[in-house]
Amino acid sequence: MKTDEKVSDSELARRTLDGDLEAFTMLVYRYKDVAYASAYSILWNFEDARDIAQEAWIRVYQSLIKFNLNDSFSAWLYKISKRCAIDYLRKRKDFTTVDLSTITNIPDQRMKPDEEQEDKEAYEIVHRALASLSEVNRETTILFYINGFSQVDISEILSVPLGTVKRRLYDSRKLLQKEVIKMVGNAFEKNKLEWKFTQDVVNQVSELKKNIVDYLPDGFQELARMSDEELRDRQKHLLKSLIEVLGVPVDKVDDDKKITIKFTSMSDD
Repeated sequence: MKTDEKVSDSELARRTLDGDLEAFTMLVYRYKDVAYASAYSILWNFEDARDIAQEAWIRVYQSLIKFNLNDSFSAWLYKISKRCAIDYLRKRKDFTTVDLSTITNIPDQRMKPDEEQEDKEAYEIVHRALASLSEVNRETTILFYINGFSQVDISEILSVPLGTVKRRLYDSRKLLQKEVIKMVGNAFEKNKLEWKFTQDVVNQVSELKKNIVDYLPDGFQELARMSDEELRDRQKHLLKSLIEVLGVPVDKVDDDKKITIKFTSMSDD
């Protein structure tokens, strides 16, 4: 899917609030890796990070009405995903005991034993390397390598000055060996999110919308299931009924369903 970069985040958020699921799809596709990176920086497991990133997007959709359209959407999303990851660890009751240097990914059953072992060893090296960084340097590095976010992007996502991002990346590169940096990049490339992630999130939101409609009163359920054309016709009917009740003369109703009210001038006698 190609997203129109000319459409601002705030406009896509506004359209989503108006019920435009395609606008929400564009937001997910544009920033799926922000939620993924945020979750991974806490969980250190690609599979768990995918699941929590999906959960974060559902929470974003449910909370979007609270979002200030003048704020940074990516920064807001990053914080929500981070909270979801922390909540997940607290529920598992291992938030204070997790050892970053020993966590490895769940093996892929489709892989050959040799490939599986190589990946396991590589992930262990990557995790130990990232664990050696400070928390702020680590999350900056993960954002940089998980989808090649620019330093300007990272500055906005983390709500820190651009100079701070540059310094953190410089410090991280000084601490990590070139071979390890390459392994970090390869690990994130191998576990990048595909288009299916966006599809899964949007499908979950669609089901969520259906379930919400089922709990509405009958009259509201009917409105919620109407198409845009049906809603415009209903609006036209209600306006005409209101005008008839008020006794206001109608000049015409054009093809765009706009009602033109006829005003008569009063001359002074």
